[in-house]
Amino acid sequence: MQQNLSEFLPVLVLLAILVVWIIVKRTGKQQTDNDLKQWCDYFAHVNTTRAFPTVGLNTMTAKKGEFGLINERANLYEMRAHRQSVGMSFRVAKGVYVGKRAYLSKDHLDKTAVGTVLLTNQRLLFAGAKTITIQVSNIITTQAGGDHLLIHSEKRQRPVVLQFSSAPLAALLIAAFLRHPLAENNLPKGMTITATPNASRDGITLSFRDANELQQLVKTK
Repeated sequence: MQQNLSEFLPVLVLLAILVVWIIVKRTGKQQTDNDLKQWCDYFAHVNTTRAFPTVGLNTMTAKKGEFGLINERANLYEMRAHRQSVGMSFRVAKGVYVGKRAYLSKDHLDKTAVGTVLLTNQRLLFAGAKTITIQVSNIITTQAGGDHLLIHSEKRQRPVVLQFSSAPLAALLIAAFLRHPLAENNLPKGMTITATPNASRDGITLSFRDANELQQLVKTK
């Protein structure tokens, strides 16, 4: 009996691994579907209420025609140069070394501050040990992955990465306000914004329809 069990043990292990893999994959797919539905429901709510849900901006002073959209705790990541040594050298006397050693500089993404991210229809602001302000109109591209948002701005040489739970929603809102800058949180008469999951389920496509123009699409991942 023990011999028979030992013969089937490798097969049982493989089956167990396969079952775990299927469960993890299904759980991950379900979570992705839930996230996509959450962001689509947000824009469905905007269409129904004809307004974007607003939030307080703490001590930030809003400009004319500016309203808050996201206010969350966040981590700031920035590209930093790290010096690394290559090669070996040995000291044979005071001030005398044998061998070769070179130093290379490589960029790494480092966590540089903890604070709060504020997104309005005009600005994205990080306030913590350091403050970063990016005008929405100056944003070239954004990319959200999980709870991270990467922002490329024409006013900054290096991208900024923020970690906060609503990062995908922030990317969608930035895309919306880049396409249609609004001075109030109410949707203009005749405008609708529809969010639809991509066929590959790796992002959302925003479609804008205005009474005075044809449908326009913005794809975000």
